[in-house]
Amino acid sequence: MEPPQQVLLAYGWDRLLRDILAAALSSYDWQVLDSLTKISGDVRLALVNCSHLTAAEAIEDVQRAGAEYPSAKIVLLGSEITDPELLLLIEAGMSAYVDTREGLPELLDAFKMVRENRSPSSGRITQLVLESISKRTRQRGTHIHPGLTFREREVLCLITRGLSNKEIADSLAIAPNTVKNHVHNLLEKLNVSSRHEAAEVEIRSPRQAGRSQVVRNAARL
Repeated sequence: MEPPQQVLLAYGWDRLLRDILAAALSSYDWQVLDSLTKISGDVRLALVNCSHLTAAEAIEDVQRAGAEYPSAKIVLLGSEITDPELLLLIEAGMSAYVDTREGLPELLDAFKMVRENRSPSSGRITQLVLESISKRTRQRGTHIHPGLTFREREVLCLITRGLSNKEIADSLAIAPNTVKNHVHNLLEKLNVSSRHEAAEVEIRSPRQAGRSQVVRNAARL
């Protein structure tokens, strides 16, 4: 029998909420760890409750969780998060966001996808991140890989995040075959032979300086 998967309730949980969530998750083979007790080994997943916090306080808690549990992927449970606040939370180190109005199945889906290094983010969030990257790039008067079309640059960004062709197609609302063609074209233009090499070219690019933090954390979202 496999051991239960573990999630740390990092911050924002009173005893009653912790006990309720622990009981609910245990029926799905999840074990709740408490930040108030001594934990042995690395924490792989941390859940921060910011439903009662301001955006600034939520960002602080995400940063604190990242510093305290560097191996953990951070899932945030909250409500009424605006798009600009969401971007700041991504930059702070958030891996996934679940609205408090959603149910336990959505929370479990987010846990599973984050643990499997898949993207639980919606197309809206993906577009928001891409627009932020594009804006930062324009502000610095640079162009990212000028040989690539705008769509190819979008695909390259999502490849760097580790998304599959199907996930890229879902994120950009285009056909998987179209993604395949874009990948083929950008590999030729970058003179590389694999997606992995293309991602390395993008990550090593000196023009990444102005947007590297967003991309690194968005790769976890």
